[in-house]
Amino acid sequence: MQNKMPRSGDLALYAEKLHPRISELNLTRCYLCGLSLENSSTSPDHIIPQNIFEKGSGNRPFLPTHATCNNAKSRDDEWFKRVVDLMAASGSPVADASAQQFLDKALLESHDAYVIGAKVRNFRLARRLLRPARSDSLQVTYDGMVVPQISLGEENAARLHAYIASLCTGLFLRNVPDAEPSFPTVNWVQYAQAELTGRGRLVHEQASELTRSASTDGTMFCQRWSTEGRGGPSTVLYLGSALAEDSSRGFVYVQFYSAVGFFAIF
Repeated sequence: MQNKMPRSGDLALYAEKLHPRISELNLTRCYLCGLSLENSSTSPDHIIPQNIFEKGSGNRPFLPTHATCNNAKSRDDEWFKRVVDLMAASGSPVADASAQQFLDKALLESHDAYVIGAKVRNFRLARRLLRPARSDSLQVTYDGMVVPQISLGEENAARLHAYIASLCTGLFLRNVPDAEPSFPTVNWVQYAQAELTGRGRLVHEQASELTRSASTDGTMFCQRWSTEGRGGPSTVLYLGSALAEDSSRGFVYVQFYSAVGFFAIF
C-alpha cells in the first residue's frame, strides 16, 4: 500500500540507536502507576509485550517498575497481543496466522466452556474481545483479502486507549532522559482500512506530517524489528521525538506488522 506510515524517507531522519542507560534517565516513578519507586520491590518491564516479537529479537526496551504493576500488566499484554493480531490480520499474513491460531484454540475450548475446572483461557479472552464488537455493514476486499469493518466495543476501546497511552509513555521515557510527560492524546489507524474506506485517514495524515516535520537535533529516536532481517517487513517499529525546548513534550508512533499504527502526542 502506498499509504503506509512511516515511509522509508521518514525513517531516514531518525537515529536507530541504543537506548540511554537506565541510570541516565533519572527515573523516580513507576511509569505504570506514577508512584515513587523508592524503597519498593521492582522488576524490569518490557514496554512492548514480549509475545509480539519473534524469538531472538534483541535490544527490546524495558523500564524498572513496581513488581506488582509488572505482574498486573502481564494480563494486559496478552489481551493487547490479540487485539493487535485482529486489527492487523487483513494487512499482514503473520498477524493473520497468529489471530487464526488463537481463534482456532478458542473454538476448540468452547466445547468445554461450562465444564468445571476446564482450561478455557483462550475462549474467555476471545469472547471478551469479540462479543462487544460491532460489525459494520460495509465489507471491502483488497488484494484478495477481506478488510474487516469491525469496531471495538466501548469497554475494549477504552482499555486499548489506556494501554497505548501507557506503552507510548514508557517508550518516551526510555529514550528521553529527564522527561516528565503528561498523559498523551492517543489514536490509532489500520492502514488497509484507511486506504480503502477513509476511516482513520486523518489520523494517518497527521502522524505522517508530524513525523516528517520533526527536527534533527538529537531529540529523535527509532527502533525496528523485522521478520526477515533488516530488509524485511517490520514486526515492530517505533519512532518518536521530544521538543528541543521541552523534553517532556513530543510524540511516539508505534507500528505493528506494517499494518496498524498507534500514535501518542505529549
